[in-house]
Amino acid sequence: MREIKFRGITIEPLVSGENWIYTDDEMPEIYLNHVDKLAYINMQAVRYDSVTQCTGFKDINGREIYEGDIVLTSLGQKIVVKYYKLYAGYIPFVSDGGCGCCSDDFTRYNPEHVKVIGNIFENPELLEDADN
Repeated sequence: MREIKFRGITIEPLVSGENWIYTDDEMPEIYLNHVDKLAYINMQAVRYDSVTQCTGFKDINGREIYEGDIVLTSLGQKIVVKYYKLYAGYIPFVSDGGCGCCSDDFTRYNPEHVKVIGNIFENPELLEDADN
């Protein structure tokens, strides 16, 4: 069973100077208020729209892949990782086990064959002319 993890961009930079905060085994706390658009990770205020979940996959370099990441495929395509409810999986990694229900072009990539090159929050310019 995969570990459920989240990340978000902090409102104020952390002491370390980082802008991202992650849940972990020691402090897996997350709070989302959908009405007021408030979010907290490990009691730290984060941008509500930046809270994303870890897919449970790692890229070719062993980096964890989160929703909102931009990945570069072995074919040179840039694709935004997102949860797709219809397939109950993450684009571009969903698999239908051979039944044909998930035969769209975006369903064919092995996470270990892509590279995380950025994310939609910090690197939106990467999406210019991208296949997403």
